[in-house]
Amino acid sequence: MVAVTVVLSSSICLKQRHWCVIVENKEHFKQTTDSTSNSVYTFGSHGVKHNFCKTCGISVFADCNIEGMGEFFAVCINVIDDLTPEQLDVLQVNYTNGKDNDWFAPPAITKYL
Repeated sequence: MVAVTVVLSSSICLKQRHWCVIVENKEHFKQTTDSTSNSVYTFGSHGVKHNFCKTCGISVFADCNIEGMGEFFAVCINVIDDLTPEQLDVLQVNYTNGKDNDWFAPPAITKYL
């Protein structure tokens, strides 16, 4: 079980209330559904490819390549099947200030995230 998760405050992540687990080694990520069921959205520098389910529109994961951070996946916690409320409750949450591109520091206010 993953112990550390991230809540992001960049524009799209804030609007969707992203709560993710970071998978630093892309070889450790396996999508269990057919990738053709995804739609991809990018904006800005196009360093993050947001993957959404074509059927229901839910955000599933982001394929990231961010300057200074490298390549990784950000997998949305709430799409991982079979996690119990008890398992979710004990996850450590870190906050990132993506709104100001200060990815290694939390925003000044986090309660609303």
